[in-house]
Amino acid sequence: MEKFLEKALQELSGKKVYIYGAQPIAYGVNLALRQLGVTPLAYVVTNRRGNPAWLDGTKVMAIDEVPREREAAFLLSVPEYLHPEIRAELEQRDFANSLSMDSRLEFALMKSFYRTQGLKFAEDYAAPREMAEPAEVEIYVARSGVDKGLEHTFPLRPPFYDVQAGAALDEVSLGAAFRDDEGENISAMNRDYAELTVTYWGWKNRQARIKGLAHYRRYLVLGEQDYGLLACGSVDAILPTPYIGWPDASAQYSRYNHPLALEAMYSALQEFSAEEAERAREIMRGPWVYNYNMVVARAEVFDAYAAWLFPRMLRAGEIFRDGPGAAMQLDRPVGHIGELLTSLYFMLRYEELKIMHARKVWLT
Repeated sequence: MEKFLEKALQELSGKKVYIYGAQPIAYGVNLALRQLGVTPLAYVVTNRRGNPAWLDGTKVMAIDEVPREREAAFLLSVPEYLHPEIRAELEQRDFANSLSMDSRLEFALMKSFYRTQGLKFAEDYAAPREMAEPAEVEIYVARSGVDKGLEHTFPLRPPFYDVQAGAALDEVSLGAAFRDDEGENISAMNRDYAELTVTYWGWKNRQARIKGLAHYRRYLVLGEQDYGLLACGSVDAILPTPYIGWPDASAQYSRYNHPLALEAMYSALQEFSAEEAERAREIMRGPWVYNYNMVVARAEVFDAYAAWLFPRMLRAGEIFRDGPGAAMQLDRPVGHIGELLTSLYFMLRYEELKIMHARKVWLT
C-alpha cells in the first residue's frame, strides 16, 4: 500500500466516516474503502433531490441530516473543482474533519481495488527493454474555441501537443501546434463528436510510434518508463481507471444520456457483428466502463481502435437521428456514444490486448 494512502486511512481511524458525493467517484471510493476494512456510515449530498435514498445498501443523507459529532470525517469524493465549496459548507456546520479525494489519493485507493479485479498498473511490469525516443511519442491535447477557461493549466511540452479541435468551425486560431482540419479530417463534426475529431485526425494524418488523446482539462500522468513499456510491446494501451456505476454501467450511462442513444449504439453494433453487440450488452450489464476517450497506445493499436470506432459511431448517429432522436435537443448524443464505444473497444479485447492503467488528472 502506498504510504500516503496508508496515512489517509490512519487519519480516518476511529472516525465516523462519511463519503461526500453519491455518483461514480463516491461509489467507487465506498467499494474500495470497504475492501480495506473501512465502512462509511453514509453518502452525504448537499441536497437529496435527484439522489436515491440508498445506494447499494448505504444510506444517502443530506448534509443537514448528519449528526454534529466531533468524530465525523468526510471524504470529499466529487470532482476536485467542487472541493472548496463543499469544505466551506462543512466548516459552516462546524465539521472540522475532511479529506479531499484528489486525483492522487483516488488513484491509489482505486488501484488497490482494481488490482483485486485483475487490472494492471505500471508496477506490475518489469522495466522496459527499450525506451521510446521523444520524437516517437505524440499525445494530442484537444482544445477548441468554445472551451471554458481554466484557473490552472499544465505546461504543454512534448510528447503533449495542442490540437485545435473543431478548427473548421472556429473563426479564430488558437495558436495550437496542430489543427484538426488539416489533411484528411472530420473537423466540421466537432460540435457533435467533441474531442474525437482529434482522434480521427491523429489516426489519418500522424505517423508517430505511440499516439494518444488527452483533453485540455484532463490527461493521464505518464513518464518515460510508461512510454518504454509501450515501445517494447509489454503494454499495448494505457487507459485511466474505469468508473463504477450503480446498479450497473448501463444504468449509470442512462442517468446522463438518453436511453435511445444507447439503443442506437447497440443497433449499429448489431449491423457490424451480432456477437459484438451481445458482448457489448453484457459489458453494460457489468459494473464499469472507461470514460473521457483518454487512450495512449502503440500506433497500430491506436489506429485499429480508430478504424473500428468511427464507422460504428457514424452509423449509431444515423440510427439515432432517423428515429425519435431527431426531435430531441440533446447535448452531443453521438459524442457520448463515441465515448462509450471507446470503452467497449478495449473491454471487448481484454483477452488479446495488454492494457495498463494510469492516473487521470482533471484540471479546474
